Amino acid sequence: PGQSSCFLCSPGRFSDTSRASECSLCAAGQIASAPSSSMCWDCQPGSYSDASATSCLYCGSGRYNPSTASPDNSSCVRCPAGRASQTAGLIAMNQCRICAAGQFSQAGDVTCSYCVAGTSSWAGNSSCTACAKGTYNKITGTSACSLCPVGTFNDQDELPTTACTFCKAGTYRGEVGGSSASDCRQCSLGTFSAVDGESACDLCPKGSIASSVGLSECAGCPGGSVTPYGAFACCPGHSGHWTVSPAGSLNTPPGKSKTAIQLLTSATNCDDIGDGKFLIIDHVGLNTSLSKVQLVTLDKTSMFSCVELACDDQEFCELRLDTGKDIFSTGEGFTVTALVTSLDSKGDTVQQACSAVAEVLFSGFGCAPDTLQPGPR
Repeated sequence: PGQSSCFLCSPGRFSDTSRASECSLCAAGQIASAPSSSMCWDCQPGSYSDASATSCLYCGSGRYNPSTASPDNSSCVRCPAGRASQTAGLIAMNQCRICAAGQFSQAGDVTCSYCVAGTSSWAGNSSCTACAKGTYNKITGTSACSLCPVGTFNDQDELPTTACTFCKAGTYRGEVGGSSASDCRQCSLGTFSAVDGESACDLCPKGSIASSVGLSECAGCPGGSVTPYGAFACCPGHSGHWTVSPAGSLNTPPGKSKTAIQLLTSATNCDDIGDGKFLIIDHVGLNTSLSKVQLVTLDKTSMFSCVELACDDQEFCELRLDTGKDIFSTGEGFTVTALVTSLDSKGDTVQQACSAVAEVLFSGFGCAPDTLQPGPR
């Protein structure tokens, strides 16, 4: 017997002909959401469906699909690296959000991740880059690294750098962006830096010196030495060869005139002076500058009297003989001032006079040349 009634096609199936004995399944990528459908509808871009589906499924977050009638989720394309999306059902790649500067993402990521401290990135980057030499970054999610501050450097660019390295004591760096330890300069003569990370070196205080470069502290001068700030050498004091008080004195032997005062430049000290052993220059001269002098008078074969003056450091100290004249009488004399090389407040190299001044006095003279000193009666 013939059927008395027809059955409705269930959702996901359809029949597009009359007298059909059964309903057909909707193909993958199509749906029939209601019963008694005579056709299936294509899934729209941003979605897909399996066979006999009653509804289309959105492509998940981090993916998009520009095509219609997509048969499965393989049609959903991952957002490219440097982009991300938390929204489902995107239909175009440009709907994937570009990661901001200081962020990054891999293909298919739902969200962009922040760059860790010590790295940075431009907008749309798939990864973060370690800070370059001479730079650092201590904050997450930044677009650029900062230059190392004065007194520091960074000499590597392979690992994240969150802080720059301090220049060591005895060195300094006054500019930003140091990229190696050699960018830290040694403190110059007359200066020092006591701690790490200095942007400039300090002048040695009064009474101390820096006679070599790269010092973290200044050397104290001997007692009695009043040395100016920034000095390379100590001023002569009461110790050593410097004569301050009592004044050094010279006199001439019998038969010598008061013009016989000599300046000896090659002797080690007064005790080493011998007949014909050293170069003798007539007269002291005016305002002569030397690092070491011996003022002597000679008899016929040897030294008769001697005053020796010398700087302890003869490289950075010299003596100025302010005689003012060539001929002296008994009781007259002249001063000797020490000048030490130092730095002034502007960093210029200058010669500064030491405050201690030596005096050389003439205590007596012999008879005129070719005369005899009368003996006792």
